[in-house]
Amino acid sequence: MKNGKRKAGFYLTQKTIDRLEKRYLLLKLDAVPVLNKSQLVEMALEMLFDDLSRKDSKVRAKLTADI
Repeated sequence: MKNGKRKAGFYLTQKTIDRLEKRYLLLKLDAVPVLNKSQLVEMALEMLFDDLSRKDSKVRAKLTADI
């Protein structure tokens, strides 16, 4: 375990994986100082958690739209 981080396994659609790969490469080409794809995923999850903690959560609204 490096830097207090652990490997996590999740199933993602191929489309999501392709989008992550593409966005990572575009950021690198734009000279954005992104370390790796794990950094992008971790940042995205932090944004998700922040959103879910708000009363007006966009993610919660999307999750419950079909209920």
